[in-house]
Amino acid sequence: MVLLKIGELHSEDNDVREDAAKYLGESRDARAIRPLIECLQHDRKDDVREEAARALARFGGPEAERALTIASTSDPDDDVRRAASKSLGRMARQSIKTVR
Repeated sequence: MVLLKIGELHSEDNDVREDAAKYLGESRDARAIRPLIECLQHDRKDDVREEAARALARFGGPEAERALTIASTSDPDDDVRRAASKSLGRMARQSIKTVR
């Protein structure tokens, strides 16, 4: 199912792409990290990029953190920047919980 949803990130339908990003975040399948980053960086629809930012927070790691940091300061949409910033905060809180 994960590979199917990764493929759906390239759908012409905005809602399909947004739902796929959400599913992939919930799956926590590492194969989704790179496609979600590409979605965050390049999707034409703000809502899809926003969902990709939320999804990446569930994975953590340096690759997701780097993409979210860039999006939090340079995405053209306020909501995407805000979602990326919140995702970075979630990742930081999760890291603190893991260390304890």
